[in-house]
Amino acid sequence: MGGSGSSPGSTWPGGNIHPMTDEVTPEATMLENRVKAMGLLQKEAELEEIVRLVGKDALYDINSDPGEKINVIEEYPEVARKMLEAYDVWWDEVRPLMINEDAPLDTGKPFIIQFEKQKKEKGIPDWIPPQI
Repeated sequence: MGGSGSSPGSTWPGGNIHPMTDEVTPEATMLENRVKAMGLLQKEAELEEIVRLVGKDALYDINSDPGEKINVIEEYPEVARKMLEAYDVWWDEVRPLMINEDAPLDTGKPFIIQFEKQKKEKGIPDWIPPQI
């Protein structure tokens, strides 16, 4: 699989995923940025263990606590701070690419609208069960 190593001139760890796609799209760019951010998070964590930041106030050691029961943020506040900073950098970079972010999710109920239109214009015929 292509894309190993850092992109030329990039200060981000991780690889360039563009060679794995046919063209550079906003989606591919956003995915690459996420991969880069995750690489940065792991690098900045400075821990051998894999950690997961949940919200702004919980940090879990996934290797020793896969159920995320023990919050270790008090033991590693600097790791959490660096992870939040890396997330903010990533978010500031990808947010402008989210062109449908303000699109309304509920644009009506098309089946109900079509039913009401048909009912008004032609009426709804009685259902006739098929002969089997």
